Amino acid sequence: MRVRPFGHSCDLSMVARCPWLVRCARPGWICFEKGVVNGVVSSLLGSSLHELPAVEGSGFETNLTHEDSASPSCDKSVTLASLFAPDACGYGGEWRAFSLRGSLQALMLPFFRHSSALFFFVTAVHSAFAQALPQEGDAEVQKALDGIPAELLPYVVVSKAAAQPPVRVEAAMDAAIRLAAQVDGDDDLRDTLLQECGRIAVHRGNLATAEEVAGMIRGHRAALLMLEIAERLLADGASVEPNAKAIGLLNKAGTMLPLLKPWQAQHVLAKLLVTGHRVRVNEALLASWWDQLKDKDARAEVAICLLARRTEEKGAFDHSLFQQEVARLAPNHPVPGYLEAAEDLLEQAEQMIQRKQDPQSILMAAFEVLKASNTIHSELLVRWAARFFQTGREDLARLLFERAEKNLGAPHEEVARLYYHVAKLWKIRGVGPALQPRLDKVEKVVTGFEQVYLPFGCAWLSAAWENADDRQRAARMMSRAVQSAETNPNPRMRLAGIAQICLTRAAIGASLSDDAAALAAECLGTAVEPARPANPISQD
Repeated sequence: MRVRPFGHSCDLSMVARCPWLVRCARPGWICFEKGVVNGVVSSLLGSSLHELPAVEGSGFETNLTHEDSASPSCDKSVTLASLFAPDACGYGGEWRAFSLRGSLQALMLPFFRHSSALFFFVTAVHSAFAQALPQEGDAEVQKALDGIPAELLPYVVVSKAAAQPPVRVEAAMDAAIRLAAQVDGDDDLRDTLLQECGRIAVHRGNLATAEEVAGMIRGHRAALLMLEIAERLLADGASVEPNAKAIGLLNKAGTMLPLLKPWQAQHVLAKLLVTGHRVRVNEALLASWWDQLKDKDARAEVAICLLARRTEEKGAFDHSLFQQEVARLAPNHPVPGYLEAAEDLLEQAEQMIQRKQDPQSILMAAFEVLKASNTIHSELLVRWAARFFQTGREDLARLLFERAEKNLGAPHEEVARLYYHVAKLWKIRGVGPALQPRLDKVEKVVTGFEQVYLPFGCAWLSAAWENADDRQRAARMMSRAVQSAETNPNPRMRLAGIAQICLTRAAIGASLSDDAAALAAECLGTAVEPARPANPISQD
């Protein structure tokens, strides 16, 4: 907590003494008369504010933050009013069961020796924080202020939160992050969207944005994103500085393990081990992580990922050791983690092409790993077919696509994203329009999705039509995507829908359509910045 007289600042040790306040408070600037702040904070901390400099003026500013401060739930300042009036700004959730005096007494009893001090704190905090919302004829504020002693009302001054910046059509990633952060009442959905934002940022080389997003995520997805950033740092350069930063990210992810659910910790441990070997962290630390990894599937995934990594060092894939590891699992048991090992091998094949070496043996190893994964991997093969075609190896691109074509499919709505990659390959080959009859059939499937899947599916199919050189169909599918998000009766899924549309455009490096930008701006309570010349779709 920071109590700042106008023009001055002073930090108070709030977290150590009263962590619940930091967890419950929502971000926002609130102004109080000096006497109220002295009384409330002095009672809370059991000390006076004599260390604050003397100030000429009418009051103090108090900034309350917590770990969720990157995700304000609405455009109004919200603080402990969420505790006392949980319906304010549509936010309540886990605090809905709190009662004022009973909850505060239970939480704060260790900090107060006298009931009079406790009563003063309860009354003053209720009064001060409940009126943190705009009060000019606002029914929500009146509800929050109900029952507050009239003599304390004059001490509260309202301060509105800063206005949201406008949505820029060229900044699809920025819009996606801001929209994802607004998702309320479903932490898993919110964090899944944010993790996808971070992963796309990593893919496009924007590691600063990815790190910022990782700091907004709660739980194991934050650790997983940190490890993806560390992997990208290693891939981008072998200098000491990136390696040191990657180790720092690993250490930070490792400190989260005790805070996670058992299955989440196992997932993070598996990734820690793979990335840790690549970064060459302390052997004792690796051994400790391995001892903690108990899940059979996770151990198998780690073993195969490390086997793929050692292939580069040894120059050959150890097929016998691979078969031994596969035999440890049940026949036809799906192991999605093997896909990461296959990608590693495909990257090694690409590097061999660049060195003018024959990659056939590594490609065969990748196919063997993919087969053993017992998971759908058509999209992975099509993506790599496009990459090999761009390196000048049309023969290898054809080989990968023929393998994908034997079972060309994807899980439910992801079929639209699969055909975006197929259309991209066709465009690189110079025959984009030839795919239009196939996309006609895919469109019939996608438009039959349930409404909740339409924004994602239609947005990806729109991008596929662009690659197939049919701008009119692309625009029609994007309008369908926006309409499906806008008309969703569930406000949370409406936000998620437009966020997924923005994520699609960010993933391919393209601008937002006018209607997508308008809906994003509406959801964020801001305006759309006039469009600049549109960015072409990236082919990376």
